[in-house]
Amino acid sequence: MALSSVLVVEDDPVICVGLEVALSDAGCQSLKSACSYEDALAAINARSFDYCILDLDLGNSFKGPFPNEPEGRRLLAILQSRGVSTVVYSGILDEQRRIRDLDPSVITIDKTEPAQTVIEALGRFKRSNSALA
Repeated sequence: MALSSVLVVEDDPVICVGLEVALSDAGCQSLKSACSYEDALAAINARSFDYCILDLDLGNSFKGPFPNEPEGRRLLAILQSRGVSTVVYSGILDEQRRIRDLDPSVITIDKTEPAQTVIEALGRFKRSNSALA
């Protein structure tokens, strides 16, 4: 299953590398990683992505008007406005539930799950998008 362009937004370098390896093994053609809100926003503004793997908590790398809101939540809104299929891969379970309630099209996966589970979720997006074309 070759994935075209994927953005990985993850502040934990070990998890990020694990996702990068899994994506490479799955045949990802174009991969960009970002470890902070600012890096992710710059990547999103620089080019388009088909898919994103998004951590909600990026270590409070963004110091904006809503300090208690996870940075990933703001990025998710931007990604959705650009039509990027997003898998939320996070340990913030309450926030995952709220996101699922607001938008069932977003796939949420707990960080206790292996990277392969995330790759399989991206594959579901790819199959769904192919069926719509």
